[in-house]
Amino acid sequence: MILYIEKKWKKKTGAVIFFWHFFLKKKCQKKNNGGEGYFGIKLLSSNSIKTGKQVRLIFQLTQHTRDEFLMKSFIKYFECGNYYSSQKAGYGDFIVIKLSDHINKIIPFFLKNKILGEKSKDFNDWCKGVEILKAKEHLTEQGLAKITELRNSMNKKRY
Repeated sequence: MILYIEKKWKKKTGAVIFFWHFFLKKKCQKKNNGGEGYFGIKLLSSNSIKTGKQVRLIFQLTQHTRDEFLMKSFIKYFECGNYYSSQKAGYGDFIVIKLSDHINKIIPFFLKNKILGEKSKDFNDWCKGVEILKAKEHLTEQGLAKITELRNSMNKKRY
C-alpha cells in the first residue's frame, strides 16, 4: 500500500512540474507576464541591524485554493517552503524565504527550466539579490543601496 501511494505521488509530482513548466510558461508567453509566480525582495525595518533594514528574499507561487494539493506538493518536491491558505480570499501561496533554499533548490531549478517572458528579468534581478545576501553585502549601506535599487526595478515597478 505504501509503495502504491509513493508511486502515485511521484506521478502527481511529475504533473506538478509539468504544470509549472508548460502551463505557466505558456501563460508567460501569451500574456507577457509571469502568471502566478513572484520573485521578490522585501525590506523590513529592524532596530537590531546596523543599516536599520532587514532584507528578505521571497519566492512565491499563488493559486486558487482548489489547487491546494498541487501547491503543497511543491513543498515535497523542493523539500522546502511552506503553504499558506487564505480561504476567505480564495487563494493559497507556496512561499520560500530561506536563503539556503533559494541557493540550493529554487535557483538551480529555474536555471535548468528557463523562465520565459518578462518574469525572467525579475528572476535574473532576484538572483543578483541572492548573490548580494550570500556575500553579506546587504549589511553595509552600499550593499543595501544595491538591494534597494534592484527591488525598485522589479515586478510591477519594472514597467
